[in-house]
Amino acid sequence: MSRRELDAVVERLSAAAADAARVARTVRASWWDARGDEFAERLALVGRELARQADAVAELTRGPAPTDGSGGPPPADTAAGPVLPGIGGRRTGEARGVRLPLLDDEREPRERP
Repeated sequence: MSRRELDAVVERLSAAAADAARVARTVRASWWDARGDEFAERLALVGRELARQADAVAELTRGPAPTDGSGGPPPADTAAGPVLPGIGGRRTGEARGVRLPLLDDEREPRERP
């Protein structure tokens, strides 16, 4: 995801957290028994979790830009994140992802008895 997209996620999470906190305050003010307090606390908990997630995403946007190890930007054909096996036949960069064991793998010669 780009930083712009992450910023949009932070905005939406922050807005949802504020909405949950506002609804929790409204419920607490208008529902005076123990069930109202319990429901308001649950809503407040959801709001706090949304705010925590917004902070976590915001931390991603503040982190350093990914590099190729030499301080330069990563190669354009290198995707960020794990490379998972799929049904496609396209090879991905050898430096990333999970390496699946293959029968008769030519990259690692084995001694045959």
